[in-house]
Amino acid sequence: MRRNGISLIETMIAVSASSLIFLLSIGVLHQAMRLSSKAKNRTDFHQSNTRLAKCFRDDVHQAISQEMADDGTLKLTLKESGVITYRMASGDVTAVIREVKKSSGENVEQDVFRMLDTAKCEFKIEDSPDRVLLQVDSEIPGEVGFKRVEMRVSATANRWARVTARAGAKP
Repeated sequence: MRRNGISLIETMIAVSASSLIFLLSIGVLHQAMRLSSKAKNRTDFHQSNTRLAKCFRDDVHQAISQEMADDGTLKLTLKESGVITYRMASGDVTAVIREVKKSSGENVEQDVFRMLDTAKCEFKIEDSPDRVLLQVDSEIPGEVGFKRVEMRVSATANRWARVTARAGAKP
């Protein structure tokens, strides 16, 4: 006698194979989403670094004096517009904060440049010739004690006044 249909064993094999394929595809999807998130964070970090480098370089070039505080904060005094402060903030979000205080003292503008969780920002003032250095390092995941230099920006303070003085114009 011939039957039309499938047996219980055939059904269980088909369900097991489908479940296995489903679980494997979920694992691949989860890993792809995690890698996408890491790539997005890295891209945001590089965009933030690019903005930070431009602002830092422009601010230092306009600064007539610079000083470092004990907590690692960099204070740049500008000729006309007041004081700009750069500091590293850590906590829930690791970031570099740029605060602009106008000479009138009313408004304080603030920019936040997000960093990677393992990133550290360091400011240095060198004497030859009034150079200010910004360096961002991050730890390499899985490697203890190894750091990667993510960005290094060096700028000369009061550069525009020096350039115009050399050109014979009034600063």
